[in-house]
Amino acid sequence: MSELFQKYNVTKNDGSPVAPNAQYFVLRIDTDPAARKAVLRYSSYISPIDPEFAEQLYQWVMQYEKDTTTND
Repeated sequence: MSELFQKYNVTKNDGSPVAPNAQYFVLRIDTDPAARKAVLRYSSYISPIDPEFAEQLYQWVMQYEKDTTTND
């Protein structure tokens, strides 16, 4: 069973600092079907708030869904 621990260091692309007490949860969508489902759920949740970003997330995840269905 996996444990919850600090496995990754999160930084901003522009080099600016992250909030010192910020909490992040990293998902690897290319290999983890559960991670893809989580991102799709998040996408549907934010769709009324930010439909463009929600669609980008959906399209991003669906690329990997198609890859796994064609490789079987």
